This record gives sequence, structure tokens and C-alpha cells, in this order.
Amino acid sequence: MTRPPGYIGITGFRTAEEVRQLNDHVFRLPVGYFMFGITSSNKRLADPTSQGGTSPRLLDINSLVKEIVTCNLPMIHYFSSNSSEQLADEVIALFDYCQLDTSCVGLQINALWPLPQQIENMRKAFEPQFKITMQLPQAALTANNDQIIKQLCDYDGLIQYALIDPSGGQGLDFNATRAGELMLRIADRFESITPGVAGGFSDANVKERISQIKQTTLCDHCHQGRLLNYCIDAQGKLRYTQKVPVAYPTNSPPVEVSTLETNKAINYVDAALSAFYSE
Repeated sequence: MTRPPGYIGITGFRTAEEVRQLNDHVFRLPVGYFMFGITSSNKRLADPTSQGGTSPRLLDINSLVKEIVTCNLPMIHYFSSNSSEQLADEVIALFDYCQLDTSCVGLQINALWPLPQQIENMRKAFEPQFKITMQLPQAALTANNDQIIKQLCDYDGLIQYALIDPSGGQGLDFNATRAGELMLRIADRFESITPGVAGGFSDANVKERISQIKQTTLCDHCHQGRLLNYCIDAQGKLRYTQKVPVAYPTNSPPVEVSTLETNKAINYVDAALSAFYSE
């Protein structure tokens, strides 16, 4: 199994118009592989008419995916508060309900070391080309790099991407040195897993953050970059949060509404491409 290409990701699309605006932009770009992240959860499965702060209704996911050109990667970012032994059944039910083509729509598992058997069950149910990103959240990153690599061995051949994500969509910055070292370890150890990092990327800082990763992964002898294929994903810092007052009771705290700022998303994409392709 070959290593899949690294992607530039944006997560948190909730409307077809948000997807359309970014898709129209990246469609005109001569280079780049782009991941469109759509969040969902077991709450959406229980009520397909409900939506969350960053997640659309289950009823709307198919229409969002249809806006994305096939050369890029729509990806469902799934979290469940149910038993870990139900994960495969829930994911299969979601993809079936939304009528998603698993040859071109991927999955990010937002869970701490999901059961490998559950991922095996998904792979058996879906197309061989099905792409899976496994999130390495903050709880996983408390272990040292040797321990993380050893744990990842259980998923070799099951996942295509391993995403270092201490932020979980909250806009918290990652440690560039730790991320660079761990991504290098993943790339060196696994021939079919592409590493990635998320946490605090924005249109204003993505060039600097990619430069920091480059600097921390330079070869000591030839001073050339050793990490040539990895992913990035942005969410929290590309969003605008608005506080909406409650009608009644009058002393209630306002409700916060989060919206993807597509102009920031477009600027983030352009800045990331500039950083990846600069010397």
C-alpha cells in the first residue's frame, strides 16, 4: 500500500454555500490536494434534523459533499460518546444514511485509540480506496514518541493518515518541534501512513507554522527538508463567533453561534500553498 498524498484541510463546513465558495477557489488552483472536513457525531445519528456548532444536519451532508470536486477529499470527522464497540456500526449507518460514496469520501476518527477491530469492520464494509484519518488527540500525546509509534503499529494497514491534534478544533497551538519530530517518526516507520498536524492554524500564521516545521525537520548534514509529505488541518481560527442575545428569560447568557469565515479559509489555503512550495 502506497503512502497517500498530504492534504491541506479545513474543517467545520456547515452549509453548501461555504463549501461552494472554497471549492470554486481551489478548483482554479494549479496544485494542491484539499480536504473538506464535515463534522458529525452520534447526536446527529439520533436526530438527523439537528445540527451543532460546527456540524450540519445529517440530512444536509450529501448536498455538501456534492459541491466538492472529485479530485479533492470530502471527509467526515466523526465523534461518538457511545461505546467504542459501536463505532463501526455508527459510521456505516452514517455513510449509508447520507448515501456517501466511500471510494471518494473519507473518515476522520476523533477518538482516543479506537479499537482496531472496529476499523477493520469499516474497511470490510467499504470500498478499498476508503481513506481514514486517525486523530491523535492531546490525551494520546501525553505519551512519548516511542510509545505512540508502538501504539500506531496496531493500525498499520488500517489507516492512511495520523493527525497530531492537541487542539481538537479549539484553535490551540501545537508545539512545532514535537509535531515535526513525531511526524518524521511516523513517516520513517510506516510506509502507508501519511502524518499530519492540526492546532491553531490560521490564515495569518500558517506560513510561519509550516516554516517552523521545516526548520525543525531539516537534515543535520545537508540542511534539506526531511519531511516532504504531510497534512495540515485548520478549524477554530478560521471561524467567527457571534453572541446572540436570548429572548427570554432576559437574564440568560447569550447563545454563541460559530460560522466559517470563507475569506479567511481562502487566504489560509493560498498562504499554505505558498509555504509548502517555497524554498
